[in-house]
Amino acid sequence: MTISQEIISEIARYAQMAPSGDNLQDWRLSLNGDTLELIGEFDDHPFNFNHRPSLTGYGAVLENARIASEEFGFEMIEELFPEGANKKLISSLRFSKSPSKNQQPLFPYLETRAVNRGKYQKKELPPEMRKELVKTAEESGFGKLLLTENSASKQKAAKAAFFGSQIMMEHQGVHQSLFQNIRWTQAEAEKTRDGLFIKTLELGFQEPAFRLLRSWTLTSILNFFGLSLFAAFRDYQLSMGSSALGLIEIPDDSPQSILNGGKLFERLWLKMSSLGLSLQPESAIVYFLHLFWEQPHHFTPSQRRVLEKGARALKEAFPMKNEKGILMLFRLGYASKAPSTRSLRKLVEI
Repeated sequence: MTISQEIISEIARYAQMAPSGDNLQDWRLSLNGDTLELIGEFDDHPFNFNHRPSLTGYGAVLENARIASEEFGFEMIEELFPEGANKKLISSLRFSKSPSKNQQPLFPYLETRAVNRGKYQKKELPPEMRKELVKTAEESGFGKLLLTENSASKQKAAKAAFFGSQIMMEHQGVHQSLFQNIRWTQAEAEKTRDGLFIKTLELGFQEPAFRLLRSWTLTSILNFFGLSLFAAFRDYQLSMGSSALGLIEIPDDSPQSILNGGKLFERLWLKMSSLGLSLQPESAIVYFLHLFWEQPHHFTPSQRRVLEKGARALKEAFPMKNEKGILMLFRLGYASKAPSTRSLRKLVEI
């Protein structure tokens, strides 16, 4: 049985719901005959070093497409980097009728999965739930899930997240990129259907003050009086109030490994959603470290010292075997309430 364009369009719609850095959705889905193509639209900004954030998002797109195709009764045949790893054609997807249609247990969560940046309840993860999440990662073959085991390791991981947040407020290039990607009004969010709608940041009464920080001049002056540390401490508190912090470790630094790590991250996030758990990525420190290890000149001496502290904190928090294999840091737990709003997705036209 040949797959119809209508079903491919539906698969593409669900694929588009994948998470991405700052919700930029830096990809395009295109139909070429009966093949669905995933085309990268990444830039070469230093903080998209080796296209790690982009490739992680592309992996999530492919994971969503696989789940949706199986739900519709098709097997997805995936060809990665058909024109080479440095080209923008990330994957060509073909579909064949599955001999038996089985419901995909994660499919219902493709539309409901969302970042929750609010407070989580101080509630431990049940041991059987921790085992189920770790098993999900092991069965993927794409990497490992490491979880903080006690309050001491959680504190170390939360410190690593703290240092990443500190750099975000103290580095001019990062600051400019972040504030460029914020959508300040509902109308702007609906027009672009990408970026971070300010209401998703769950800033509450701090939102008016945050709007003033669009000025780098003002931000740099306030940093002198401790603004960056104050902002980072908020993230530290949120991390400490979560059930656990998690780290995904992948085998190596190749594009395919990073992309597969993105598949694993999305699979775990959907699994957590099915278990009633919420998640917030804390990946800034991870991306900064990879850039720092290869191109330290992007950071000032004081920022390098902060990043060195972040690397030590991660090593002490998680029993990782290969620090260069760290892909994603996140907090997880039981949210006190649902997100105030959700990020929009671009409409897919194939």
